[in-house]
Amino acid sequence: MKAAVLTGGAAVGKTTLLNALARQGISTFNADEAARTARECPLTIQEAREALGVELSDREAVKRLISGSDEARRRLNSILHPRIWQAILESQAQVVEAPLAFEAVIHHRFQEVWTAWCPLPVQIERLKARGGGAKRFLALQAPIEAKKALSDLLIRTDRPIEPVIESIAARARHLS
Repeated sequence: MKAAVLTGGAAVGKTTLLNALARQGISTFNADEAARTARECPLTIQEAREALGVELSDREAVKRLISGSDEARRRLNSILHPRIWQAILESQAQVVEAPLAFEAVIHHRFQEVWTAWCPLPVQIERLKARGGGAKRFLALQAPIEAKKALSDLLIRTDRPIEPVIESIAARARHLS
C-alpha cells in the first residue's frame, strides 16, 4: 500500500504542494506526468485511435471529445488509468499526486488521502488565469465536498503556504 495520495480539484495547488514536499526531501510522484508518458506510448496511441477515433496528440480534439461524452471519457480512462496505476505502483513515493484518485477509484489503495482545496471563487480565478474553461474543468471532476468528506487530511491552499508545507512534510515523514 502506498503512503499518501494528494488529490483535489483543478487549480487548487496540488502540484505546488508536491513540488514543495520534494524540496523538503519527501519522495513524490506526479500521476499527471505518468499520464503524459502513457499518452506518448505507441500502444496507448493505437488503442485510443481505435477506441475513440482521435489522435492523442490533438489535445483540443481530445478535450472536446471527453468533455462532450461520458462514454468517451470512460473509454479513454480505461486505456490510460491502468498504465498510470502501474507507474504509481513502480514508484517508491511517499506522496503521490493523483488529481483523479477518487474518479479512478484508487484512493482506497493509500494509507491516507489528502485533499487540497480552496474556496470556489479562488479556484475559478486560478483556472481563468490559466486560460482554461473553469466550468468545464470543474464539471469533469468529482465535487470537492465529496472528496473532502472521504479524506484523512484537508489542505486549504488559499492561505500562506509555508506553514502548510511544514505540516504536511512532517506528516509524510511519519507514513511508512
